[in-house]
Amino acid sequence: MKPFHGITFCPTGINDENLSRSISKKIIKLGGLYSKDLTRQVNVLICGSSKDTNKYKFAVRYRYDIVFIGLKAIDVFYQRWLSGDDMKDSLSLLKARYSDQPLTNYYIFIGRVQGHSVEELEKICHSQNCYKCNSTHFVKDVQSKNEHCRVIFIADSLKGTRVEAAQQQGLPIVHYKWLLDCHKRNATLEYDPHYLVSRIASETPF
Repeated sequence: MKPFHGITFCPTGINDENLSRSISKKIIKLGGLYSKDLTRQVNVLICGSSKDTNKYKFAVRYRYDIVFIGLKAIDVFYQRWLSGDDMKDSLSLLKARYSDQPLTNYYIFIGRVQGHSVEELEKICHSQNCYKCNSTHFVKDVQSKNEHCRVIFIADSLKGTRVEAAQQQGLPIVHYKWLLDCHKRNATLEYDPHYLVSRIASETPF
């Protein structure tokens, strides 16, 4: 029996049709099913370059049974299978070793936080594969210099010069509980209802 037998995969945030076709072929060769629609039968959501999709948001909020993986996971799994590795209980293996990390490509600033350890928040950021975490100072024009990243500022209030500087740069100011919830869910949650500001630019993701 092939390793992906009985497992249905669904893509999200993948805009390259050739890449999508390549992934689907490997999944089928591994014995799995590939569905472009997020049906009840879907077990795994393959996350592309963006998680700001309806499929991802729905799955995070309502489908606790779904495993989130990155694009590279399929290639790694496929190569391991070709090499003859033991791939038993593939769904559990995907969840344990190939789960997509919630904070990948996130540049996170941590400001003043009371009631929780900043050091622990930093550990969560790094454990969830953030691009960079900075709790000491704020870097101006950080978004323009890191276009591949999603930049946010974590705090527990709107007080402080660093928060004001982040607001002037138009960055989302998010309560630190967002980090804790992402860590608990092992997925990237929407910022709402963790926003600390009431007026959010319409083009702001999540």
